[in-house]
Amino acid sequence: MSDVSREEETEQSLEKRPPEKAAELGLGASQANDVEAATGEPTAPEEEEADSGAEMMNFHEGDSPDQTNRTVNPSSLEHVADNSASDLTLNFSPKEGTRGEKPAGSGGDGGSAQPNGSKGASAAAEESGRKSEAQGEGEGEEEWIDVLGNGQLKKKIIRPGEGETTRPTPLTRVKMRTKGTLEGGGVVDKHSKVTFTVGDGDVIQAWDLVASLMQKGEVVLVRTEPRFAYGQTGRAPDVPPNASITYELEMLEVLEPVDFETATEDEVISLVDKKRIRGNELFQRKEFLRAINSYQKALQMIQNYLEGQHLKASEAIQDMQIRCWNNLAASQLKAGAHKEGLESCERVLKVDPDNVKALFRAGKLLSITSTDLDAAVKHLQKAAALKPEEKAIQAELQKTVRRRDRLKQEEREMYRRMVEGRRGTGEEERKKAPRKEWGPLPYLAIAASIAAVGIGLAYFITQRH
Repeated sequence: MSDVSREEETEQSLEKRPPEKAAELGLGASQANDVEAATGEPTAPEEEEADSGAEMMNFHEGDSPDQTNRTVNPSSLEHVADNSASDLTLNFSPKEGTRGEKPAGSGGDGGSAQPNGSKGASAAAEESGRKSEAQGEGEGEEEWIDVLGNGQLKKKIIRPGEGETTRPTPLTRVKMRTKGTLEGGGVVDKHSKVTFTVGDGDVIQAWDLVASLMQKGEVVLVRTEPRFAYGQTGRAPDVPPNASITYELEMLEVLEPVDFETATEDEVISLVDKKRIRGNELFQRKEFLRAINSYQKALQMIQNYLEGQHLKASEAIQDMQIRCWNNLAASQLKAGAHKEGLESCERVLKVDPDNVKALFRAGKLLSITSTDLDAAVKHLQKAAALKPEEKAIQAELQKTVRRRDRLKQEEREMYRRMVEGRRGTGEEERKKAPRKEWGPLPYLAIAASIAAVGIGLAYFITQRH
């Protein structure tokens, strides 16, 4: 069996954990299995490199704080119904830097515009929506409003809200009632209460964009093209690919963001974990840039909490940071952000030097970004020593060692040719060098010397006789 085959086989066997019962969360079995797959990683598409399966080993970073990896609907976190004591909330205080770094582009299905939560998209939607509302005055509230001006996202007011002052601002939390209807009549995303942060990328873009235009108490119909819903991928088993959806949305409440200066550690961990799960879902949809955005925001939430309360990271907080950093590195590796991915791995290894996943990905990233493969081999050797049963690590290590040895052999061969080239050039130059012409003077000097010796000898003989 080839290295590639071994890697793909190993990926499917890493740390298998049974998913939570799908029925408890209102999910189809296939959806729960998607989120809780052994590696948490989708099957590598054919067009990607053959070893892409191993590079994302064990994408999900273990269990959540309550020792069960809480499964959230793979389409987005808005699909968890409010059937528990606490609402589903993904939000944080709009402090400086809270929103995290925004990656360029969206990486979404169907070439969707910016990632959910992009300031430009929200502002454009709000401006376009207000203009359309102004143009619709006098034509009746039941006229469709073109939210973005391109016909792909429209809303129609069924019941007016309580006034402009109740309109949510970016990063404000809202609580909404939702119900979606497919073109064929199927009902999806029906929830009595869903809580999310406006403009923060926690829900499908149609909801995020329209929510910024709604008022408290307002009820609207929303027609969205696939681009702003579930795109070319759809959401198995209930939303087919390239599905247009009509939603009925009601703005129940406009809430304040969470204040990290007063939030408890358990509250922060819960919020961060939901962000992490949202990132996992985006990763599985191959929306890697938006997944990066979610992990960065999760890490920024932790930072805001620690700085706001002047705390050092507890063991539970560090564990959550490690999960997010590892998943961030995995997404950065997929997105081609190799330098940034290596930095994420280094953050993990600074806290946990024996973290196998970080060692594995750091070794892979070093083999991509560095010409010195000794460091890559060193990381992979350590990972292999810590977890010798993992065939994916062994395969990556062998591949990297072979590549390193091949490059070193090529360097030695190149050096040998350079040395031999210099030696051959020196001998040829000596052979080709012209002989020096001495002229008559040296010969005259030799003759004079011989004559002088002869004269001296004759004088010596004469004196003896």
